[in-house]
Amino acid sequence: MRIFTPCNKVKLENVSTVTLKKCGKRFEVACYVNRLYDYQRGLLPNVSDVLQTEAIFQNVSKGQLAKKEDLVGVFGSAGTEKIAIQILESGTVQLSQKERDQRLEKQLKEISFLICEMCVNPETGLAHSQRTIERAIKEAQVSVNATKSAKQQALKTVQILAQKKTVPIERTKNVVTVTAEKRFETGLDKELARWSVLEKICGESRTVFCVLCGHADADEVKTVAERATDGTCLFE
Repeated sequence: MRIFTPCNKVKLENVSTVTLKKCGKRFEVACYVNRLYDYQRGLLPNVSDVLQTEAIFQNVSKGQLAKKEDLVGVFGSAGTEKIAIQILESGTVQLSQKERDQRLEKQLKEISFLICEMCVNPETGLAHSQRTIERAIKEAQVSVNATKSAKQQALKTVQILAQKKTVPIERTKNVVTVTAEKRFETGLDKELARWSVLEKICGESRTVFCVLCGHADADEVKTVAERATDGTCLFE
């Protein structure tokens, strides 16, 4: 005997569910567990790479699809991709405790890796091991957020570790040079003042700034310099 499955039901397994409640209705999308985390951090640009199936659900766990009239009434259309993007951006991720723990552990490792890249032990001049940094983060009781930028959390964590003296640590320093036309000199004097300008070499038509900054700040120095010179400066 052939068994028919209702056409408005789809059964899925091993999914992460994102739920959005809007206008008194419930809408959900079913995502791949690992890919959802990467999508939220901007590592996956395409929604189709995240969704297990290109469908909008009323209830993923029960396999109940959302009604077309509800989609049109709430979102103005039944276009799956645009609705899915809105759910992913504004909805709430339904995670099991195991998934939460896995995300936090992955984020902790990424934060500790970044700290190892941007800092050294001032007593030895060498980088700490990643295991040492992970242990220091836990001892300092630093709160790790699984969805916020790992880089921003790493920068904040370095300050906390230094303040609590959980481990001897300081930012790695390096020197970058900004070469710009003479007419931008005054503006660059002001913009680069937040860092330490070791030397300023003034020529007839160009000025060279030698800036001491943290390794992780080099990109910001470049961005600030380019903005102050309308993108005409040379950066090394």
